[in-house]
This record gives sequence, structure tokens and C-alpha cells, in this order.
Amino acid sequence: RACESLITSSSTALTSNLRTFLDQCTAFLSSPSPQARGGLTEQEWATPKRVLELHASFRDKLEERAVSVVRRMRVFLVEDKTVGVLLPPLWDDVLDTYSTFHNLVRSEYGFATSSSLCAPDEVREVVERAGRSV
Repeated sequence: RACESLITSSSTALTSNLRTFLDQCTAFLSSPSPQARGGLTEQEWATPKRVLELHASFRDKLEERAVSVVRRMRVFLVEDKTVGVLLPPLWDDVLDTYSTFHNLVRSEYGFATSSSLCAPDEVREVVERAGRSV
């Protein structure tokens, strides 16, 4: 149970901005008649420009934040073996959140926006590299 909590809190620390955006999108898209207020991309918080800024912020800070998470795990857990067991599910959770974001942008936004995103495999490479570098 403690390991699950650690994975969840670490994943949230790495993806909180994406999760907040996804929650807003879910609420908007599941509301009655979302098109009456304009489409998702017309919402001030969900314009293509804002989505690209959110993506850039996530991408630019991901490796640094992932390294920080791994360092904290190593301090508190001491055993490299324990950290090694926890990292794959943590990276999977981060990748699941990013993949949800990636898929939402691909389905709701035009090619100009969606083609600017990095592929989920690139996110996996970044976090795995961060895990190896500490």
C-alpha cells in the first residue's frame, strides 16, 4: 500500500499540469451541449496555443523532475533494488497520463497542433534515462 501511494504521488508530481488539463477537458466534453459554448479548442484554457505551451512546459521539465523524484526515492528507500522495482510502474503511470493527453490532442485538435507533440515513446525514453542517470 505504501508503495502504491509513493508511485501515485510521484506520478502526480510529474504530470499534475497534464492531469489538471485532462480533468478540465473531461468536464467540458461531458457537459450537456459543450458545442453551445463553442468547441473545446475555442475555450480560453484550451486553445491550441495553450495546449502547445502546456506540452512544452511538461516536456522541458520532465527529465529534471523525474531525476528529482528518483533521487528522493533513493534517499528514503536506500535499497537500489526497491527503487528499481518501483520505477517501471511509475514510468507506466506517467506514460499513461501523457498518452491520454496525446490522444486527446490528436482527436480534438488539428494537425498543426497534434504534430507538434512528442510521441509517447519519447516520454518513456526521457523518464527511463532519468532513472538511469541517478
